[in-house]
Amino acid sequence: MFRWIFKIVCTVAVLLLIGAGLLVTIPSDKIARLASDQVEAATGRTLTVTGEIVPTVWPHIGVRAEGVTLSAPSWSEAGPTLEARSLVLGLEPLRLLRGEVVTAALEVTGAKVVLERRADGSGSWEMAGPAPEAADGASDLPPLSIPSAVLRDSTLRWIDADGPDLTLTALDLVLSAPALDGPVTVAASALLDGAPAKLDARVAGLTGFLDGALTAVDAELVSAGTRLLIDGRADLDPLSFDGSVDVESTDGFALLGRLGQERPDLPEGLGAGRAALAAKVTLAPEGTIHLREMVLALDGNRLTGGMDVDPTRADRPHVAATLAAEALDLTALAPDDAAAEASGWSTEKIDVSGLFAVDGRLSLAAGRVALPDLVLDEVRTDVTLDRGRAVAALRPVRLQGGTVTGEVVVNGRGGLSARANLDVREMDLGGLAEEYAGFDRLVATGGAAVSLLGVGDNMAALMRSLDGRVALRTGQGEIEGLDVAGMIRNLDASYVGEGRKTVFDGLSATFAVTDGVARSDDFALASRHVDVAGTGTVDLGGRTLDWRMIPSLQAGDRSLEVPILIKGPWDDPSIRPDLELLARRELAAERERLEARAKAEIEEKLAAAEADLQSRLADELDVEPVELSSREEVEDAIKQRVESKLMEALLGD
Repeated sequence: MFRWIFKIVCTVAVLLLIGAGLLVTIPSDKIARLASDQVEAATGRTLTVTGEIVPTVWPHIGVRAEGVTLSAPSWSEAGPTLEARSLVLGLEPLRLLRGEVVTAALEVTGAKVVLERRADGSGSWEMAGPAPEAADGASDLPPLSIPSAVLRDSTLRWIDADGPDLTLTALDLVLSAPALDGPVTVAASALLDGAPAKLDARVAGLTGFLDGALTAVDAELVSAGTRLLIDGRADLDPLSFDGSVDVESTDGFALLGRLGQERPDLPEGLGAGRAALAAKVTLAPEGTIHLREMVLALDGNRLTGGMDVDPTRADRPHVAATLAAEALDLTALAPDDAAAEASGWSTEKIDVSGLFAVDGRLSLAAGRVALPDLVLDEVRTDVTLDRGRAVAALRPVRLQGGTVTGEVVVNGRGGLSARANLDVREMDLGGLAEEYAGFDRLVATGGAAVSLLGVGDNMAALMRSLDGRVALRTGQGEIEGLDVAGMIRNLDASYVGEGRKTVFDGLSATFAVTDGVARSDDFALASRHVDVAGTGTVDLGGRTLDWRMIPSLQAGDRSLEVPILIKGPWDDPSIRPDLELLARRELAAERERLEARAKAEIEEKLAAAEADLQSRLADELDVEPVELSSREEVEDAIKQRVESKLMEALLGD
């Protein structure tokens, strides 16, 4: 921006200087007209000098002009491109004798500069008319160098048809350019939207820099809580850079807001207090950006690595990054607690717009990562982002002493959905349950296979929509606050609370999850003293349990079973014997005993009646009862008796 200021100022100064040598013979008004004609021929603009043009001999031989105005292009409505209260140009007298215009000093006071860019990219600093040429084709304007140039108490307004309208006030600027093809330094200070800003810059050669040659540059920009350092090589056509960049902000990059740009919305703990970036940076002529040896600091978090950014993609920028961190604190990402329901899950809408900001890939290797509801011991993951769909491959993540591998997908297309396919191994499941769900009664190490899908625009909706399957398995462990064996032996519900526990050798269960409710009918716990089977539900959306365990305790040659109910919020459930079920089971057993006794008595009476009938029939048939043990024997005995009676009747006659 500052190069255009001095390009305009220097053009005006040179053309004023053409008539300065004639001041001794030509009146100042004619000098003003001559300068105006020269400026209009060279630039297509009108130069107006409302004050005097006078020669100076102290502190430099030169010229002073009062009330200098350079008109704006015809399309601009923002006012003159340049207005200056005074312009003083001091010359090197010995060089002037040789026909060279070499400034000893250029000082502009009270300037108002307006730089305006149209939607087509053209700007008010572009001069329409060609510079006049001599007969041999050489420029009629002598070469100019600026060993020292000063801009005091000035104002600069920048107008962009597609961007901000900015005004710098109290602008003081010192430029040193002994030769335009040699080192050029700039020191400037101003107020931007009331905030102080300071720039110190050095360019190895201004001519080459403006013409598009790769030129060494270094600069420092400081404004309030933001500081930017660059050191490298750059050119303007096309815009490119290769070197180092160091930027730090302790005010949330308020400078960007003052420049009319969108400020990053950095939460507390993730850059709101301090954000800093140091890297080797390459801005390729094609517009791609490449960062190497990068160090990114966001409050207490520090990441290192590299990044490639391609902002030229049609739909959205593409970013590829490889980052590492010893530890990360991401607890600031927690939703507003006031938005959480009584169930505990937040109802605050999850903003997925960030998923559509860029496409790309991230490889992250980190030590301890603290999340709002979870602490990861170590993270190795590759994340791909494509049109609002993020896929995180865990390779692995270490959590509670175990490992988690698999894939997590967050899809923002057409609303938010999330899917997890995970394999968990050798994890402290009790620690996980306590940290994530507030359940602190399980002491066990084991694993799980998880396949879940949720849909919803907040955490509560996601948990209530979960569908899928979970398989759980553990090794040896304990359930604290519950002595199952003591409860069974004594039929006493008081065997719960501090100091009570159930030790087991293994635990397994599979859960079918539908609409946020996990159901299982194959829960099994095995131990030396008691085996436990269980069925019930875990309401993931409502954060409640409704579980029935049926322990079996071996007491001598008998097996005792006492059902136990676990019901209520999962961070503080009620645990008690299921006496109602036990009573129903005892009633059913008593009924079976009574039915068996009645059946035995009926069978006994039937047998006695049958024996009595058999005895009387044997007496009647004159046979032994033993000979009537079957129906065939009874029929044979009756036949014989009938035949005998018939024979007796016949013989008796």
